Amino acid sequence: MNLRNVPPDQIDEYISELESLQNQIGFLLSEMQNGAMQYEHFPEDEINIVKLQSNIAYYERFIRPAFIETNSPVRQFDEPTRRLTLAIDRKWKSYEFKQLFDGVDNLHKLYVLRSKLRKESPDLRISREMTRSRIYRYGLLYYYLTPHEEIQVTSVQFASPGQINFEGLGDAVRELRELLHYVVTFQFVKGFVDVYDHFKYERPTQNAERRMKLKDVLEKEQSYSRNRAMKELEEYRMFLKTMNEIADLAIDLDKKGLANGAIVEDIAVKSISYLNRLGFEQEKVKLPPPKNG
Repeated sequence: MNLRNVPPDQIDEYISELESLQNQIGFLLSEMQNGAMQYEHFPEDEINIVKLQSNIAYYERFIRPAFIETNSPVRQFDEPTRRLTLAIDRKWKSYEFKQLFDGVDNLHKLYVLRSKLRKESPDLRISREMTRSRIYRYGLLYYYLTPHEEIQVTSVQFASPGQINFEGLGDAVRELRELLHYVVTFQFVKGFVDVYDHFKYERPTQNAERRMKLKDVLEKEQSYSRNRAMKELEEYRMFLKTMNEIADLAIDLDKKGLANGAIVEDIAVKSISYLNRLGFEQEKVKLPPPKNG
């Protein structure tokens, strides 16, 4: 009697994958046990606290949802949340909704990571080598967020006009909203994206695929804006300041070996480009005045 549609080499591959998974879970178990024991005896050891929080965050993000069946409540957090509302209008194509949600999600991830890295003990899985190379190479930022840190879609009202409501961590949503003010409102954002694309594609350098360009663009634009005749000059300067924070984050993530800085820049600028087109150019997305609470 033969196995149906399962060749022997496929079985070998499955066994290899299970062995790799067993090794990763065994390593995580050992790390958490050692970290918990260390914390019990030395509760002020910051290095151990960072490692232990990183392991807990990884377990909650990947292992528990996939392999553990439980009715116990999800761990609660004391970080305040904030709501973000986007007004939508006109006719939409399906891919445009994907661009909208991807853009908001990508930029929110960046601000969550920026907030985490400012903490003394960030919940980051920073002591791994088994899977780090792929995470770094492709800039898979979700890897460093726990479930409660992801932005949530709380409601969608599809009409003309309609609205989409999001909820996320307070500081990240506040900074995201400040960026979106420029992105969906002003034409100069498209000009900035065009300059970035010029630096990226039309000025090749050695190892260009790994070289970060955003700082170069910002230095050029900050110098140029001093003599720029435009109605929204002060708004543009504030937008450049915001983009400089994103450039610094990309550099920091790259230096720490968390994500390829050039990929992070591309994710940010592409998201901004999508949202600017949907907002300023096509007037399908607007940012209503903030409400209290």
